[in-house]
Amino acid sequence: FKFIVNGEFLQDSDSLAGFLQEKELDTESVVEVEYVETTPSPEEGTPREHDDWVSSIGHWADGSVLTGSYDGIARVWNQDQLVTALSGPGGAIKAVVCYSTARGSAAAAASKDHTMRIWQLNEEMELEGLAMGVGHTASVEALAVSPDGLLCSGSWDHTLRLWDGDGAAAPLKPAPKKKRKAQGEQAVEVESTATFEGHNDAVCALAWIDRASVISGSWDHTLRTWDASAETCVRAVSYTHLRAHETPEHLVCRLLLEKKKKQ
Repeated sequence: FKFIVNGEFLQDSDSLAGFLQEKELDTESVVEVEYVETTPSPEEGTPREHDDWVSSIGHWADGSVLTGSYDGIARVWNQDQLVTALSGPGGAIKAVVCYSTARGSAAAAASKDHTMRIWQLNEEMELEGLAMGVGHTASVEALAVSPDGLLCSGSWDHTLRLWDGDGAAAPLKPAPKKKRKAQGEQAVEVESTATFEGHNDAVCALAWIDRASVISGSWDHTLRTWDASAETCVRAVSYTHLRAHETPEHLVCRLLLEKKKKQ
C-alpha cells in the first residue's frame, strides 16, 4: 500500500515521524491518513521489430495481434512471437482490421498502392487465401468491419467502398492474366460491392454504428452517416457546425443518441 498524509504521498523511505518533523508538526497534531493499493511499475516487453513505420494495429479475440507497416507487410503476433508475415501490398499499409468469418480468422489491410488485401487464416494463423480489392484510384487510408463482416474502405479519391469480408466477391471479367502471389497463394482480384460518393476530400476515418450504418470522417471537415443497405448518405455534419463544447468524439456520441431516440 501507499500512504497519503494530509494529501501528500508518504515516500517509501520516509517515516511518519520524519514527515511530521519535515512539516513542522508535533505529535499532538491531527493528521489525515489514507492508503491506496500500489500497482507495479510497467515492465518493458519484447520489442517487435519492423523494417519501417508501424502505421496500424488490430487484434483478434484470442489475443493475437496484427500490425501494419510502411514496409508493406502485415505481421501476426502471439505472445511477443512473430507467427506470420503477410505480404502482398505494393505500397505502405495505412490501416488494418481483424475479424472472423465462417471459415475462421481473417484480416484486411489498406494500402497506398490504391488496393486493399483480404487474408483468410487457418487455426495456426497461417495464410490460406488472399484476395486483392481493386477500384480505388488513390491511397486507401481507412478500414472498418461491420458486425456481419462487411468491410468498408475510405480513400484519398474521396470515396468509400464496401467489400465482402470473406473475399467472395465476383472476380473481374475478364479474369486478370497476371495473378499476384503471397506466400504461395494466388491473389484473386475482387471488386467492391458498392461505392459511396459525397465527400470533397480524403476519407480518413471510418466506424460502423450498427450492422447497416457507417460513419465516415474526411479532410473536407465533415462527418457523413451512410446507409449501407440503401447505399445512400443519410446525414452530413460539418465540423464548422460543431457545438462550442463538442469534440468530434462527443459528436459521434450525440449522433448515436439522436438515432436511438428516433427509433
